[in-house]
Amino acid sequence: MIMMLTMSSAAPAARAQSTPLIGGGLTALPTESLGPNLVQNPGFETAGPASWPVSGGWSLDQLQKHGGAFSYRRDSGGTAQQTFQLKAGTYKASVWMKTQGLGSGASSGARLTLDFRPSGLNAWTPSDVISGTNDWQRVEIGPIVVDADRTAALMLEMYNGPGGTVWFDDVTLTKLSASGVEVFLLYPNFRGMLFDDGPSTLKFDVKTTPPGGDFGRYGLTATLKDEASGQVIATQSYAAADHFVADLDGGGMQAGRGYLATFSLVDKSAGNALVAAYPPYRVSKAPAAARQSMNVSFSAKNRVLVNGQPRFVLGVYDSGMGYSTDPTFWENTLWSDTGERRMNGLKINMYLNYWYGETPTDSIKALMTNLQSHGVTYLQTGNCFDKFAAGTNFLINNSDSYVQDLATQPGTAGFYTIDECLPSLIPGAFTQYDRLRRLAPSTITFMANFGDGNLSLWRDATDIVATDPYPMFGAEPAGGYNHKQVADWTANARAVVNDARPIMTVLQFFQFTSLGRWPTLSEMRSHAYMAIVEGAQGLWWWSLGDNALRIVCNNTLYPERTGYMNNLKSVVNEIAALEPVLLADDSTGSLTGNSNTAIKTKVKVVGGKGYVFSYNSTNTNQNATFTWTTAPGAVTVNAENRTLTASSSSFTDSFGPYAAHVYVIGNGGTGGTPTPSNPTVAFSAPASNATLSSTATISLAASGGSGTGYTYSLTVGSTTTTTVPGTGPTYSWDTKTVPNGDHTLTAAVTDSAGRTATATLPVTVSNTTTPPPSQNPTVSFTAPAANATVTGTATVTLSATGGNGIGFGTTYTYGVKVDGTAIAGTGPSFSWDTTKVANGSHTLTATATDPMGGTGTATQTVTVSNTVTPPPTTGALKVFVTQPTGGTTVSSTGWATMWLEGSTAPTKTYTLTLGGKAMGSTTTASNGPVSMPFDTKMVVDGTQPLVATVKDSSNSTGGSTVNVTVKNGITTSPTPVLTATFTSPASGATVKGSTTVGMSTTGGSTATSRTYRLSVDGTVVSTQTVSAKSVSYAWNTTGVANGSHTLSVTVTDTANGSATTTRSVTVSNTVTSPPPTTGTLQVSVTQPAGGGATVSGTQWVTIWVDNAAAGNKTFTVTANGRTVWTETNGDRPATLPWNTASSANGATTLSVSVKDSAGKTGSRSISVWVAN
Repeated sequence: MIMMLTMSSAAPAARAQSTPLIGGGLTALPTESLGPNLVQNPGFETAGPASWPVSGGWSLDQLQKHGGAFSYRRDSGGTAQQTFQLKAGTYKASVWMKTQGLGSGASSGARLTLDFRPSGLNAWTPSDVISGTNDWQRVEIGPIVVDADRTAALMLEMYNGPGGTVWFDDVTLTKLSASGVEVFLLYPNFRGMLFDDGPSTLKFDVKTTPPGGDFGRYGLTATLKDEASGQVIATQSYAAADHFVADLDGGGMQAGRGYLATFSLVDKSAGNALVAAYPPYRVSKAPAAARQSMNVSFSAKNRVLVNGQPRFVLGVYDSGMGYSTDPTFWENTLWSDTGERRMNGLKINMYLNYWYGETPTDSIKALMTNLQSHGVTYLQTGNCFDKFAAGTNFLINNSDSYVQDLATQPGTAGFYTIDECLPSLIPGAFTQYDRLRRLAPSTITFMANFGDGNLSLWRDATDIVATDPYPMFGAEPAGGYNHKQVADWTANARAVVNDARPIMTVLQFFQFTSLGRWPTLSEMRSHAYMAIVEGAQGLWWWSLGDNALRIVCNNTLYPERTGYMNNLKSVVNEIAALEPVLLADDSTGSLTGNSNTAIKTKVKVVGGKGYVFSYNSTNTNQNATFTWTTAPGAVTVNAENRTLTASSSSFTDSFGPYAAHVYVIGNGGTGGTPTPSNPTVAFSAPASNATLSSTATISLAASGGSGTGYTYSLTVGSTTTTTVPGTGPTYSWDTKTVPNGDHTLTAAVTDSAGRTATATLPVTVSNTTTPPPSQNPTVSFTAPAANATVTGTATVTLSATGGNGIGFGTTYTYGVKVDGTAIAGTGPSFSWDTTKVANGSHTLTATATDPMGGTGTATQTVTVSNTVTPPPTTGALKVFVTQPTGGTTVSSTGWATMWLEGSTAPTKTYTLTLGGKAMGSTTTASNGPVSMPFDTKMVVDGTQPLVATVKDSSNSTGGSTVNVTVKNGITTSPTPVLTATFTSPASGATVKGSTTVGMSTTGGSTATSRTYRLSVDGTVVSTQTVSAKSVSYAWNTTGVANGSHTLSVTVTDTANGSATTTRSVTVSNTVTSPPPTTGTLQVSVTQPAGGGATVSGTQWVTIWVDNAAAGNKTFTVTANGRTVWTETNGDRPATLPWNTASSANGATTLSVSVKDSAGKTGSRSISVWVAN
C-alpha cells in the first residue's frame, strides 16, 4: 500500500485530497410494481363472506363500509384469516379499518398480521395495534421478504381479546413484481470508487425477469456515461439470463469525475426498445494513494481500512453520560480506573454513543481527540429505530456544515444511521445515506438490523451491513439458548452483499429481559468466533450504557459489574491479539480434513503458523478430527491454556454445545499472508536533483511494514543535519534557511511495530535575493479617533507622509473602506453615512497611494450606535413579540415567541424576518404563544430588526417589530442559506384534477443549478434539475384518495445547500361510477381501481365474469381503443398484464371485453391516469 498526501490550504494536511472523491453507489431506489391482489373476496362483496371463516361475533355490515357495498364487522370473537401458498419474493399487505371503543391503547385492539407459523417458521409481521375510536384508516405492513415458498396466513387479528367494534374492508396482499432487471454493484466495493491500483473492470450481479420468461427475445445492455456531460464512454450487450455477473469496462474513466452505470432490459425484436431499467450506480476513479488520507475505506479484499491501514474492527456501543469540551473530563470518564466507564485496557478501535447525536461540535471534537489518543475512532449517531425515522434533532441530519466539519476530523469513522428499523423506513434511510456519502465521501455509514429475509432490502442504504443477533432472550429453555443465531445472522449478512462488502456483527453484552441472564465469558467467546467463522470483518458489543452494563447493581461499581467488564476485556483483547491473523487471506486448502460437518471452520496461515477458527453449530456435545496439509507439530488451543497431541497430520478435540475453539498449528507451512516486511519510504516530490526555491513541498510515500500507521521525519544535510518541522508525510520546507547550492534530504519512516526505513534525495537550492522596496507612504486617521462611537453622517479624515514622487503639483490618492466596502469620495476627507451599516463594531481601512504607485495602509476600529425606532404594529391584527424583548443580545439560533389578537380565522401563517432576511414561516390554528427559531448568523453583528407578520385565512394581516443586538463575530453579510417554499397551491387549499404545484427557492446565491424533489405523502412524484429559482409541476390529484395530503419539496443545489418545506392540502375529486356492464355477461374490473386511479409500469388487470358458460373465455383488453392484450383462459378471476408504457401518459379509458364458450359477450370500461 502506497501512502501519499498533498498539502492543501482547504483542510488539515492529514485530510487533504489532490483529486476530489465522489461518494457514489446506487442513485435511486428501484420503482415498486405491485402484482395482482391475492386476497379472495377482499371487499367482502360475496356473501358469507366467501373465503373468510365465519365465527360468532363477526358479520357483514352495509351501513359502514370503505368501498363497495359491505364491510366485515367484528363485535366479539377471535381472529379472521385467509391462508396462502406464497412464492418466494417480496410482499405488501393492507386493510382499511374503522374502530369504535376498541381495546385499550397498544395493549389490546386490532392489527393486520402476516403469519408464517402455519409453515413451521416461528415468524410473523404485525402492524401497530389500532384501538379506541377512529374513522376509516389504511393500515399497511411490508415490504416483507419471503425467502422461500411458504404457507402464510393473513390475519385480521384481534390482539389480546379487545372489547368494542372494528370494521374491515378492502384487504390486499400483493407481491412486488420484478422490474425486469435487478442489479447490485460488486466491484468497486466502496462507494463506487475504482482505485487505480486495481482492475479497471466494473462487476455487477444481475438478475433478469423478461416478460413471459422469453430469454431469447430480450437482451440486456449496459452503458457507462459521464454524469456531467452525458458522454457515453462504454457500452456492453449481454444475453438475458436468470442470474449472472456482468463485466463493464471502466478504463475510460478519469479521476475526479462521476459516471453513471445503467443496465436496461431491451426487446431485441423491436430494435432494442427499452422494457425496463434499473436505477444507475454512480462510480468514479480515484488514486490508490487517496486511501491513506481517507478516514475509512475498503480494500478490494473487503478489509476495512482506517487511514489506509487494514483493521479488524472491534467496537462498543454506549449511551448516557454528559459531555464536555474539557479533555480531562473524557479521560477520567472513559478511561480512568476509577471513572464511570473504566475502558482502560479495553483494546477497541471504534466507539459510538447513542446519546451524543445532538451534542455540539466542540464537545464531539473533544471526545474524538481523546478517543484518537487511545487509537479509537468514533461513529456519530443519527439513526432510525423500529418504525421511527431518523429525526432532524440529530445534527448530522439537519446541518451539511456539521457533517462536512466532522468529516475533516481524523477521529471520525462515520455515522450510525440504521438501528433495527422496519423496511418501510428504507426510502428515508436511503436518502440520508445518499446525502452523507456526498458530503463526507471518506467516511462510512453503519447499520445494525435483524438478520431475517428483510435484510436484503437494506443493502444499498448503507456501507456496512451488520446484524445484531441477541440469542439470550427471556427464560432459558430446557435445551439452552439457540446461540447459533449469531452464526446464522452473520451468514445472512454476508449473503445479502454477495461477499462484496465487509460485514459486521453486534454481539450481546446485556441481560435482555428480567427472565434472561448475562452471557458468560465462554458464551461471549463462542459468539465472537461464530461471527468470525461466518465472515464478520468486525465485532461490536451492546452495550456499556443504559439498559446494559450501566444499570448493573443500580449504577454502582460492585464486583458483578466489574466482572462483566473484565469478561468483555478478555474477549476483545484476545481477538485484538489475533488481528494480523484475522486480516490475512483465508487458507482453506491447508485444512485437508474435518470429520464432523457440525463443526464449522475458518483457516488462516500467517508467518509459518496455521490457525483454525472453529465452532460447534449444535446444542449437543461433538468431537472432531482435523487433518492438516503437513505434520502440524505443536497444536495449542488459543487462550485455553491447553495443547493437543497430533497423530501424523491429524489432531482431535471435543466441543461442548455451541462451543468455539481456536487452534494454533506450530508447523503451519505456507499460504495465506506472509510475515510483514520492513517498511519502505520514498520521495514522491520533488524529483531527484530538482532545483528548489522559496517554500518547497516535500512529499513522502511509505509502504509495507505492519500495524496501524507510520511516523515520519525529514532532515537536511549529511554531516550537519537540520530537522524540517512537521509530522509528514508532507512537509513545507523553507529553503531560505539554507545557503544556495547542493543539499541532501533524508526521509525516515517507522511503522507501529518499530521497523524503520530511510531514503535520501539530492536537491539544489537557488533563491534570489530581492533588494528592499522603496519607502511607501504612511497613512493615518486624524478623525474619528480610534474606538470612537459614531452616529449619523460621520467625517473620516486621513493624513499621509513619505513615499516617492511627492512634490509641486503632485499629491496622494486616498481611499477608505468600511468592512471592505469603499466609501465614495477622493479624500483626504470622506462623508460616511453610518446608518447604512448595522450598529456595532466596524473596521475602517485607509489607503494613500503616491505618484510612483507606492501604497500605505492603516486600519482603525469604530463603533456605530444609531437609534433605530421600531415601526408600529401594522394591519388589522395585533401582533406581539414577547421574546426576545427589545435590546436583547442574541447569537446562534434564537427563538421568537409571538401572540396574536383580533383573529378568529381557523388558520394563521406567522412569518419571521431578521434584518430583512427570511427566517421561516409556520401555519397553525393557535393565537399564541407561537415559537419560531431564527438564525442570527445570517446577518452581521449589531442592531437588527426582528419583524413578525401574520396573515390569517380570512386575509387579515398584522405585524410587529423589535430591535435586537446580534453578536456572533460576523462583520460581513453572510451568503443567504437556501430556503424552499411553495408558491401554489395555498396552505390548506382544496384541489382537484390537475393542479399546478409551484415551488421556489431563496438564498444559495452561489449555486448554478437546483434539484427540486416533490413528494406526496412521502412518495416522490417529480424530480427536476434547473438553473431557475422556481419550477412547477402538474400534479394529477386523481392518483390519490380524497382527503388531506402532505406535499413536501426538498431542494438541493450545486453549492451543497439543502432545504425542505411541507404543505397540507385537501384533495376533493368527483369519482364517477364506471359505466354499466354491456352484453349478456356480467363483467367487473377490480384492479386497477378506476375512477382516475394512477397507473404505471406493468399493471395487472383483474377481471371477474358472471353468467358465463363453462370452459375457457376470450379476454381482450384495450387502452383508448388500442388492443394491449388478448388471452383465452378459464381463470376466475382472470389476471392479465398491461404494459402501461405502451400507452400515452394521461387520461385513459381501459376497456375489457369477454366472449365465453357459448358465444355470449360482455364488456366493462374504467377510467385511469397513466403516469410513466
